[in-house]
Amino acid sequence: MQGNESVRYTFGYHREKLPRRGWRRIEDEAAALRQIREEEELPDRIRELKALYYELNPGLVSEAERFYRQARFMADYEDGYEFKGLFRRYFPTYSAMTGSQLRGYFGFRTRFRAGKADPEPPISFAYVYAYELIHGIGVTKEGGYEELKRLRSIYGDKDIAFKQGVSGWLRDYVVYYNMGREAAKECFDLDPGEALSALLKEEGMEGGEIPKAMIRMSSYPVLKSPLYKKDPELMEEVLSGAWTALSEALSGMGSETLQGRCFGPDRTTEYRMFRSAVFFDHLDPGEYVYEVSPAERYRHDALGWHRQIRGAFNGSLEGDRKSQELGRICRETDRLLRLELKAARELTAKQTDPIYTEVIQRVIAQILAQRREAARPKITIDMSKLGEIRRDADEIRDALLVEEQETEAGDDKTSDTKTGDIETAVGASTSSHPVIPGWKEEEMFLLHSLLYHLPWKEHLREHHQLVSVLAEGINDRCMELFQDTVIEFEEEQPVLVEDYIPELKEMLPE
Repeated sequence: MQGNESVRYTFGYHREKLPRRGWRRIEDEAAALRQIREEEELPDRIRELKALYYELNPGLVSEAERFYRQARFMADYEDGYEFKGLFRRYFPTYSAMTGSQLRGYFGFRTRFRAGKADPEPPISFAYVYAYELIHGIGVTKEGGYEELKRLRSIYGDKDIAFKQGVSGWLRDYVVYYNMGREAAKECFDLDPGEALSALLKEEGMEGGEIPKAMIRMSSYPVLKSPLYKKDPELMEEVLSGAWTALSEALSGMGSETLQGRCFGPDRTTEYRMFRSAVFFDHLDPGEYVYEVSPAERYRHDALGWHRQIRGAFNGSLEGDRKSQELGRICRETDRLLRLELKAARELTAKQTDPIYTEVIQRVIAQILAQRREAARPKITIDMSKLGEIRRDADEIRDALLVEEQETEAGDDKTSDTKTGDIETAVGASTSSHPVIPGWKEEEMFLLHSLLYHLPWKEHLREHHQLVSVLAEGINDRCMELFQDTVIEFEEEQPVLVEDYIPELKEMLPE
């Protein structure tokens, strides 16, 4: 004995708790035995699948390529096995599954392909099937696209990450397999790209494309403007003119372009197909370009995949992103138009490039002047009716000569008769209708007749009045009230502009 060492002698049986690690080892051994029996009961095809994984040299073959080759090997395999356990892995593959899990997955796939989707499978099974579909396993390219959409519709609401992942893979599927335009419309939001493309065109642009594109890409809500709601054509015409004029002005100054100010430079970036999926790039399309829209395209060459975006002010066309600079232009247009028309609530001026205000004011002035000119009544002379005009002129001349030869009493009587005729034609005495200061009685008669669909031609002929002269006088007076004309001529007949009829009836009641 050395030091404090001592020996303790015990006799007979006594209780002693076995170490826990002993039971754990026993449980592990039992699980191993169950797995061995399970492997012995596996179908031959599944055992071959597991063996194939180890035959592929991991130093030469990536995990994604291993999955692709195994998936091709099992493309037509079917199994009726129903798995009752759990299986959830990040980036799940065949190699991560036990024998029973593999049988469970292929049972799930067999039923899904037959149109009998399991209601609550392990979500990792859905991921593995999605990986197969993006590789084109067991489907045509059109069939794979439809199957991916069905997979998302059934299990997307059960797992939001799965839904988002499949939505992104569907967009890549359209590009990778060169799907048609209908598929692109389903998977991509084409509006931003097409709107951006319209504003980036240098020539050959349709006039109606510009304002709609500006409204789509602007951070300022043009559609909510009271002026737009009242007269969308005017607002769109001014927006289009402002864009064109500003583009020319900035170009002439030799500074950056308007497109560059609003949307930034074009960009080309490397692109990884089917990001966040187990994917092996098994196709080689060579030199290949897929155009989603004129502003967004995908290109494949010897260096791989690239994404090209024209004027991507935020580097992406995804989502509802807007241009702040374009919003400033649209807001300044709305503000200045409100000031010019004295309509709607005035907007507070904000700090912007002074050239915006200068150019937009000039555009507004030009467009409003053109509109006023176009609204003026157009008088045309039909040369074939000159003879009739001369006869009417002779009748008026003879009538005037007769009036000059009549006696004073007769003139008074005639005057009273004419006044009575006018009052009768209008339908009441002047005291029964509001009299607008400065208006002639004949003008009020014509306006009243047009408002309430009363006869007027015979009366004007008897009183030697020309309808074009009266209409012009009415339009001149209404220009001060409405900043617009109220009578137009259609087939040489006066017609009231429908928009102003309610207000005119308030001025001249029946």
